[in-house]
Amino acid sequence: MTTQLLMWLESKIGLAKIFSSLVVTKPSGCWLMAKYPASTLKGMTSGVAALQAAIELALSQIHSQKESALSAHSPVSLELKTDKSQTFLQLQGGRGATSSRAGSYARVDGFSIEKLERELPIKIQSIDHRASEGGQGKYSGGRGLVMKIEALDNVEAQWLSDLTLYRPRISKNCSHGDPCEVSLETAGSTKVLPVLGHQTLHKGEVLVLCSGAGGGFGKAAPKED
Repeated sequence: MTTQLLMWLESKIGLAKIFSSLVVTKPSGCWLMAKYPASTLKGMTSGVAALQAAIELALSQIHSQKESALSAHSPVSLELKTDKSQTFLQLQGGRGATSSRAGSYARVDGFSIEKLERELPIKIQSIDHRASEGGQGKYSGGRGLVMKIEALDNVEAQWLSDLTLYRPRISKNCSHGDPCEVSLETAGSTKVLPVLGHQTLHKGEVLVLCSGAGGGFGKAAPKED
């Protein structure tokens, strides 16, 4: 997990060497510090995302001229499997806006829709950028993704989004973007699912994954009547 965080620091601000001794040691045994045979996925996704957000906020306070809104660091992770096949995918979130530009939209990366549909009894109904309600400002945050997956037969689904319970306090210049969301559409009704869960998808049910949007920066211009 430390290696992943240092790679992000280097790509963002070139300060990985300063943080090369960063080690998270407590609280022992929690999902951020999972030890075998416990899964490390929670720490590698939500854990790293929480640390990224904390470091971004700290750096913005140290160097206010480079202040930026928070990005949606925590991806939506999904594992789908049957007796014959399984796959794992992630939807990344949008980036936070800065004092000079809007945040970049999330990109579809790391998986093939054709391969998913060939190997599993599913149909990707759509994948697009979600309509964001949060992340508004003079410069808007980057939109997250929304992906709809229809089950053509029974398939096991296990998902993980953002485990952090509270949003951090942010600068008055910034606004929060939309959080991750997972929901299930069945026979005309929609049910919001928990941030972590496991469920069998039955034929005709549609699993909807929404990755987070980046935060907005600055005061939005008033709307004209």
